[in-house]
Amino acid sequence: MMLKKRQTPVEILDHAKELLTDRGAQYGAASECFERASIIATTVLKKNISSYDIAMIMVSMKLARVPESPLLDDHYVDMINYAAFGSHLATSDNQPKDANGAAVSVEARRSSKQKDTASDNSTLHVPNWIDPINNGR
Repeated sequence: MMLKKRQTPVEILDHAKELLTDRGAQYGAASECFERASIIATTVLKKNISSYDIAMIMVSMKLARVPESPLLDDHYVDMINYAAFGSHLATSDNQPKDANGAAVSVEARRSSKQKDTASDNSTLHVPNWIDPINNGR
């Protein structure tokens, strides 16, 4: 659905809430859906993917779609709802841990990911508005 007029933030949030209620009636409890998705992703990827990870992946997917159709309100409304689920699902149990079960810091995760994906980043263009520090590199 395209935006017909400039909606206020409150109208956008109201729409997100309505959609959340409608989708809940259509698809059942979101927590169960996120849990099923995490089990499927864990099986396919052969590494632990939490319900929280699924919510953050869905936010990322919506962010990735915005540049192609920035006036499509679906991106923003769904992003709001996925972020809300992410906030709800964010617990210490969903945070990455090292081999000893200790929480892994954000800095350590970033450093590890940069080492693992250094060669991939040279071919992936990330828009500046998403990654202003690296200027899309």
